[in-house]
Amino acid sequence: MIILAVKNHKAYSLTGQESCDILCIYTMRRRILMDKDSRSIAECHCLNMRWITYRTIGLYDKFLEPVGITIQQYSVLKSITNLSPITLTDLAVKLQLDRTTLSRNVKVLSDRQLVTYTIPKGRGKQLALTELGKKTMSLANVEWEKAQQEFADKLGPERLNQWNELLTCLLAE
Repeated sequence: MIILAVKNHKAYSLTGQESCDILCIYTMRRRILMDKDSRSIAECHCLNMRWITYRTIGLYDKFLEPVGITIQQYSVLKSITNLSPITLTDLAVKLQLDRTTLSRNVKVLSDRQLVTYTIPKGRGKQLALTELGKKTMSLANVEWEKAQQEFADKLGPERLNQWNELLTCLLAE
């Protein structure tokens, strides 16, 4: 069966029938990635990382939804809180994001009146949270803690420690 669409980690054929056969775009090899009776993983490490990232983002987004922000927006707001005053360029470097991408994300936050630009004497525009942004972050921090706890509970203490060790290894330069 050839897969024409993947939605919510479910693959669908031309007839709309759900399938588990997915063609990995990274290895271009036909694999059975997930079957209904097991929790098998893909051969492609990159695809596995994309899946875990997607699911982790979904977990945090679920908790942050009542606050009205996503985990990506939370990350930007939290960074502005911790690093303020900071320019957009410096924030992009700190977050390891393309400046243009970050600029678009900050514009959404600015349009929602969560972030504002300040212009200190002799410096470029710097980012700061508005009062609404500070209130939003206060609520979001509580929800973020809940998401952290659910993630930790899902893995358990031993696996969480292993997870952190693996991340340290993978992120080492």
